[in-house]
Amino acid sequence: VKKVEEFCLFPDVIPALRLAKKQGYSLIVVSNQSGIGRGIINIGNFWRIHFFLVQLLQKNGIFLTGALYCPHRPEQNCRCRKPEPGMLVRAADIFSFSLPGSIFIGDRKTDVEAAQKAECRPVLVLREKVAYFDSTYEYPIYESLMDAVANECIRKET
Repeated sequence: VKKVEEFCLFPDVIPALRLAKKQGYSLIVVSNQSGIGRGIINIGNFWRIHFFLVQLLQKNGIFLTGALYCPHRPEQNCRCRKPEPGMLVRAADIFSFSLPGSIFIGDRKTDVEAAQKAECRPVLVLREKVAYFDSTYEYPIYESLMDAVANECIRKET
């Protein structure tokens, strides 16, 4: 996605985020955006897309706690780019939450690795079958964000 006109959410995203908020979860975006560092997307368009997302969510009653982005290219080997846990650690510091016990939902292997390094619970959403994942992994894998939230974020009564 290089401009706002190309941006869209999967149909289950809004209801899934509403459910997570209803369960008391904070919503924080943590995303690699190497297209900035590689010159694929200019910073102005990137922020237009970010603010479009924020406004779209707000129109639907969903308010993000925050968002952190890494603009670096993979070969820069920075500490903030996933699979390194830097952005997760920074988010925990900024927004005052504990990483152990937190749930990190992502759609890439690097998301799982960052969550594990940060001692978060990794949850993977794969809308399509991906060759490098199989059923032997010890973290949950779902086909949609709604499935992930419904199964991992519902607070159980004890």
